[in-house]
Amino acid sequence: MEYAVQVETYTLSKANNLVLNVDGAIGSLFLDLLAGSGMFTKPEIDEIVDIGYLNGLFVLARSIGLIG
Repeated sequence: MEYAVQVETYTLSKANNLVLNVDGAIGSLFLDLLAGSGMFTKPEIDEIVDIGYLNGLFVLARSIGLIG
């Protein structure tokens, strides 16, 4: 989450009207949830990241927004 906040701070230093780093915050919270739940091993979490599962979540959300 700290990394997502750093990206947001850097982005907002460029211009005040840029979008906040919501995607980064959601991604970091999702990974924290995977690691903290105890239901997944480190190799399983790495596989989830490697196959691009998080990217799929964001593409789905953007697609719904574009259609709407």
